[in-house]
Amino acid sequence: MMYLQMRDALRGLDWVSSAAVLGLVLVCPAGSPAIGDDGAPRFGIDVAQGKAAPKKAKAAESAAAAEKPREPATAEQAAKVLDLRTFPVMEAGKVQGARRLAALSYEAPADVKMAFEFQQRQFQERGWKELPSTQVEATYASAMFTKEGFAVHVSISEQSSDPKKKGWAQVMIGNYGNIDMAKLPVPMGVKPSYLAPSGASYITEAKVPETAEACRKLLVDQGWTPYGTASSDPKSPMMYFKRNAVRLMAWVSSAPALGGKSVIQYSSEQLSADLPMPPTAPDPSYSDDDKTVRFDWPGEDGTEVITFYRTELEKQGWKATTKRPVADEKKGQQFLIFRNLEKEMISLDLNRFTGIVRVLVQHRTAAEVAEMERQLDEAAERARQELAKQNRKVKVPVPLPAEAKKIEHPRENLIELTLKTGSGVGAFAGFRDHFRKDGWNEEVGTEAGPNTGHMHFKKGDSALSFSYFDTKITDAEITISGSGVVLEPSKGKGKSAAGDEAPKTAAKGSKKPSLKDIPGVPNLPDGVDLPDLSDAPDEVQDLVKKALEEAGEPAKPKKKGKAAPATGAVKVADLPFPDDVTDLEYHKTSKMIEVKTPSDVKTLAEFFNDKWEEKGWLKASSGLISESSAILKLSQGEAQVTIFIHGKDEGSEATLTTKGLSWDSVPSSKKSPKKATARTKKKNADPKTASKANADTGTDEPKKSAPARKAVSGRPVTVAEQKQTGSKLTINNTVFKLEYGVAFESKQNDQSTTEVLLSEKPIAVERIIAALKQDQEPDVAGFQRHLKLRNRKSFISANGQF
Repeated sequence: MMYLQMRDALRGLDWVSSAAVLGLVLVCPAGSPAIGDDGAPRFGIDVAQGKAAPKKAKAAESAAAAEKPREPATAEQAAKVLDLRTFPVMEAGKVQGARRLAALSYEAPADVKMAFEFQQRQFQERGWKELPSTQVEATYASAMFTKEGFAVHVSISEQSSDPKKKGWAQVMIGNYGNIDMAKLPVPMGVKPSYLAPSGASYITEAKVPETAEACRKLLVDQGWTPYGTASSDPKSPMMYFKRNAVRLMAWVSSAPALGGKSVIQYSSEQLSADLPMPPTAPDPSYSDDDKTVRFDWPGEDGTEVITFYRTELEKQGWKATTKRPVADEKKGQQFLIFRNLEKEMISLDLNRFTGIVRVLVQHRTAAEVAEMERQLDEAAERARQELAKQNRKVKVPVPLPAEAKKIEHPRENLIELTLKTGSGVGAFAGFRDHFRKDGWNEEVGTEAGPNTGHMHFKKGDSALSFSYFDTKITDAEITISGSGVVLEPSKGKGKSAAGDEAPKTAAKGSKKPSLKDIPGVPNLPDGVDLPDLSDAPDEVQDLVKKALEEAGEPAKPKKKGKAAPATGAVKVADLPFPDDVTDLEYHKTSKMIEVKTPSDVKTLAEFFNDKWEEKGWLKASSGLISESSAILKLSQGEAQVTIFIHGKDEGSEATLTTKGLSWDSVPSSKKSPKKATARTKKKNADPKTASKANADTGTDEPKKSAPARKAVSGRPVTVAEQKQTGSKLTINNTVFKLEYGVAFESKQNDQSTTEVLLSEKPIAVERIIAALKQDQEPDVAGFQRHLKLRNRKSFISANGQF
């Protein structure tokens, strides 16, 4: 049943299944038809089944081998025969990814038969010959076409990945280049297995390493340049070679089904760009999807890389646009641009990291360059408009309470004022009501406590913020700020923004004010004297003195406190804190400091009052101090600090708000490790959790023996068996062709699971088998771009690397 489910799920990927010892091998026969240039079948040994090959046309093959090999095509030569960037697509067809010279992928509203006939007609009208390997079915179609030595494969399948596109067809066209597979060099003594326009296979008695080395040497001698690897495993090496704009892959592997003989497999593809690689570059890779070469150059000096590309690209007619690379030494970046007469562009980017220089080489056609420049121009225009929009400032009238004092407007987007003590909450509510009615949207997070509060509003691209600080000891401080606005303060008459009546002027002959009429001084019960205000600010003492004189009461002489040192701005780094502080966090953005200590509230308050006074800080008053909380306000010159303390667990916490201090140099914060929560303690007390913990720490609790694993059996799967067409993955409008696929069974939490691995390169199956035999998770990271599907009981999961 699992096999049938997987088969049905993967039919949309255009795979045809065949049984294999490994589990499930997915193959597309249309990807590698054994057809000669004359259109006649040329099947030799069937590697998958181990059948004997009929001997046919050996004389003709020998004669062909004696002829001079055909020169692999350049990108320009390939474009003259077939340029898939301009190849017609069906009406309403949607191209996937960027259009390339050598590959085309698109979808169209048509059934498979209609889509195939459209492609067939296009190739016939352009003089291409259709080979007899064509297959046309209800859900899938494929065909090979040849012209002037080039071989092109066309595959069409139902579009099954998107339910909204039922009745659509997926079309994929790929150019294999103009390589004559019969003319590729092979070591002495090999026997042909199959020969086709898209690939060839041979069998030899020699071991894999010596066979791979012999193939490499023969290809280099014939003019092929090493061009990276798909796998460097010495037991199954997959080597790339390039000549002009054609890439050839040589894969040498062992075939257990043939008694351990070695199998040589050649396959080719036309490249959309001819990008060279330094011969000593470690593990370079080329991607035709975006026409890039990538590798990490050892060391931190990319001079040798730059010299190589200058030399090689100049041989191909490219010219650097600058004498030296454009460099940003701070970021460790360099780049160089090359252009040719066709107005194409190759960019060379180098990014320096510790121990390596990461290199990226990318080709762009003239049309792609023009499109890139158009997009950059559009982005620049959008940025300009956005900046202009941000710089447009909205005028916002701000009605201030009638009793507002010390109104300061230092910047167009900032207003600061004071109100009588205890007025902070009321003014806050007045502002909130006014701006809500004026169409401003209040954001989440408004807080309005007895001493502090803040709220934020937005309207379009403009923002407003309100905050107050009211200790109930001194005047309440109100701050109004904004972005994208010009604040226009206007002091109200009569009723204020806070909803309070403005104070009225006393009529002539009225009673002189008594002590209880003094603003900022709370009413005192009968028989209670005014507290000592000798430590209060001068303006408070003057106010009290004047009120007492007017009330006919004697004023107490003013006591002078210590003078604040005139040594410039106080640095936040110089603030003293208790030695037993467990947590000390500095918040530079909000200019706040948070403190935690095991001391009680009174002890911490006494430290701030006494130790800070020794450092030259003055107390605005003796403060409000109780068993569970305290509020202190201290100043030194222009610097002001208000401290809120409250009891916490077995100690106390303090929040310090600062004003006028220098935050240029901020000490490191101190953070104590978190204690175990009640939930953690409960989890640790759980018998099951404790049992697991005991097992992890090596206690004597007996463990359940793991069930015996079923022996893993399997054999390497050849490239021909892995080859399939129609599989693709689209990410950000880039289409990745996953041309190779295998499936295998693994164990996940003691449950059998079927996994399918799709890759843009041939898969080294031996590594998967070896990992499964060692009861390990197969490492597929070496396959570079790949997708792995895992079929579980109720769902299919997927992960990959792109």
